Amino acid sequence: MKIIVTGAESQIAQSLKKKIEGTNIKFFFYNKKSLNILNYNEIFNVFSKIKPNILINCAAYTNVVDAEKNITLSNNINNYCLKNLSKITNEFKATLIHFSTDYVFDGKNNKKYNEDDVTNPLSVYGKSKLGGEKQIVEISNNFIILRVSWLFSEYKNNFYKFVIAKLQKNENLYAVNDLFSIPTSSEEIANFLFLLIEKKLRIQNINNQKKIYNFVNSGPIVSWFDFSNFIKKSYIRQFKSNTKIIPISSYNFFKNDIRPSFSALNNKQIINDFGYEIENWHNSINSLINNYIKI
Repeated sequence: MKIIVTGAESQIAQSLKKKIEGTNIKFFFYNKKSLNILNYNEIFNVFSKIKPNILINCAAYTNVVDAEKNITLSNNINNYCLKNLSKITNEFKATLIHFSTDYVFDGKNNKKYNEDDVTNPLSVYGKSKLGGEKQIVEISNNFIILRVSWLFSEYKNNFYKFVIAKLQKNENLYAVNDLFSIPTSSEEIANFLFLLIEKKLRIQNINNQKKIYNFVNSGPIVSWFDFSNFIKKSYIRQFKSNTKIIPISSYNFFKNDIRPSFSALNNKQIINDFGYEIENWHNSINSLINNYIKI
């Protein structure tokens, strides 16, 4: 089995790298310098050489604020290139695994979003990710799209690492208290992908999948303020910190209204279809803190 992973520097790809030691599966990781996913011929040449069974596309333009100014680039990466990726995976009879976002919803629900709920993104970022979903659904013969929210890990810049840095320096931080969702561990996504690829389905049984799933950790719906307080609570079991976490409204913090106020996703469908119990994000945070202590 051979698998191409684009967006090699992303949180999900780096979490996946951590799990592949000792496996017989051949992974080929490409970052934006080694593979331009906007170039059809470049992608095709890589596929011709490797002939992968699966493409895991972790490449994305994720800066929500900058996307409002860089509309073309955001759409090229999150939307239009999925047309080419779908066509090429079709040609090589490969499965396309792609990641989308809770930002495809407008936040007006009063309960967790299901996969078939009406989409209505508020931001350029959300619109571009929804556009990418539509490209795949329309063109791809074999795909799984995982919608995730509030991704966190030990890698790259994310809210968990931001809070830890503030706790280390005893610096106060502002945390938004009126946006609500469910945090998602990139390591837990990697655990699921590994199960999907190697243990649960095997490649012959992944074929003919054409479905969008919500993938978020189990656990409570929280605001960024709640999330940061839980991180602090876990951290100060082992370390001292005088950091104060100050609640603030999303508009006062971001100076815009382009994020859904409520975007919690219902993960029951993927649990039912694959028999996979997704870890509580409380446990995921505690595991990260414990690993941090060891380091």
